[in-house]
Amino acid sequence: MSSATGGDRGLESSLEASISSTCSYGSTRARIFKIIVIGDSNVGKTCLTYRFCTSYFPERTEATIGVDFRERCVDIDGERIKVMMSA
Repeated sequence: MSSATGGDRGLESSLEASISSTCSYGSTRARIFKIIVIGDSNVGKTCLTYRFCTSYFPERTEATIGVDFRERCVDIDGERIKVMMSA
């Protein structure tokens, strides 16, 4: 799949993407939502979670062996929510 933003960032590991999107909560209490994306092989589960967490599609991907973990923090109506995704 090609990048939606047109940038040539190449293939980042899941760990790099997760670290860059990690946020600190301090004393603010946050809700945590854990989402598991399931489906057949080669349908784009990893690309979907990557897009949600980094705001662009990866230039190229390899088959995911095992589980791919990602997380992102979002603010909805002034409430901080941590979304943890696995595919």
